[in-house]
Amino acid sequence: SNSHNSNHDLRKNVFNIIFTQMTANKGIKEFGERAVAAIYKEYKQMQDLQVLGNTNYDLLSNDQKRRALRAVNLIKLKRTGTVKGRMCANGAPHRKFIPREEAKSPTVSLDGLMYTALTAAHEKT
Repeated sequence: SNSHNSNHDLRKNVFNIIFTQMTANKGIKEFGERAVAAIYKEYKQMQDLQVLGNTNYDLLSNDQKRRALRAVNLIKLKRTGTVKGRMCANGAPHRKFIPREEAKSPTVSLDGLMYTALTAAHEKT
């Protein structure tokens, strides 16, 4: 039926939006130089926006090195076929050092996430 097809298409669009992100290593294996260029572009943007600073690793104490957040690099294949790099910080190591009351972060509800994804997918169809 027609409504079954439109529901199937909508579901397919939602899953394509949500689940097309991958690790940098997998992205490089799959997309080669396009993925490397996307990661470079993301790092350049972070540098241009002064999000990242220069720190001499040798001057950091062992405690500072242990508490430092690691960058997580991801690759996203966009619907247009372009490859986009994304970088975020892995905050898991901070959990050992930051009191729970200070580490609060707003979290989206599953219902809110699905509503947003469904709205985006519907607007694209």
